Amino acid sequence: MSETLRTVSGPPPIDPFAPAPGGCYTDGVVTVARRDSLRGLDAEQWTTTGSFAIGRASGHLAVLHALPDASIDRDVLTGLLRRELGPGWIHGADGFERILTGVVLSCRPDPMEAWELFYRNTLRGLGEPGTDGLAAVYRHAEELLAGSVSASLLDLGSSFGFFPLRVRSGSLGRPVQVLASDLLPGAGARLGRVSARLGLSLPVLCCDAGAVPLPDRSVDTVTLLHLLEHLDEAHGDRVLAEALRLARRQVIVAVPPEAGPVRTLGLAGLREAGARACPPGGRFRVHEHAGGWLVFSTSP
Repeated sequence: MSETLRTVSGPPPIDPFAPAPGGCYTDGVVTVARRDSLRGLDAEQWTTTGSFAIGRASGHLAVLHALPDASIDRDVLTGLLRRELGPGWIHGADGFERILTGVVLSCRPDPMEAWELFYRNTLRGLGEPGTDGLAAVYRHAEELLAGSVSASLLDLGSSFGFFPLRVRSGSLGRPVQVLASDLLPGAGARLGRVSARLGLSLPVLCCDAGAVPLPDRSVDTVTLLHLLEHLDEAHGDRVLAEALRLARRQVIVAVPPEAGPVRTLGLAGLREAGARACPPGGRFRVHEHAGGWLVFSTSP
């Protein structure tokens, strides 16, 4: 079977607070449900993987699962979806986000309870010793922050916002004023509401990372963690210029070692981006640690 999830013209935006009655989520593009939520369907309509069954239901690509609560974790879910459903079944970041959102929301009757489960599991996993992936990226970013005197942080393109949440919760061992941002209103609203539910009350700006509605030199440090690979070169250069405008002390950029969804930036690509963005008299350095890093010093 070779059904592929593709974004049709004008699909509805992802609603992270959509109800999933009876454990069944649908958004007009994809249906995701727990295995016992869709009954009476011919089993021959389904293709099974280790964790999912995939088929068609009510004109949608349907994904069924019976994942335990412990699997409702960003790293676990991302790994399962990429290994078992993509790229043959998932097309583009929108398709991936729709299915991940559906899996999370199908696990609890209350959307906020579902997201709280997802966030608590993920934050707990990120704090475990010996973990790699995003945990290694976040730890290194915290090391770079710990070596500065930054008292305020703006994280651009926060998405789920795990890094600003970690800093907000005290991962640096000192108080830091933290502001997150995301282009998508739904993602920003989710992060704002979940952070309050977790007792962290993280403010979130809804804006393009290349046009942030803040004055020059508003914060000590600006972070862009795994954002540039989602942007083409022109947009990425605008975002770097904006980060440099906003930062009083430093800009910290991280990209993954693997290919990005829009472009791949190795160390050479980061050096080129840094040279294009660096203002006269500015300083930057590039190094490797679980991916590539570009760090600008903006303090006098």
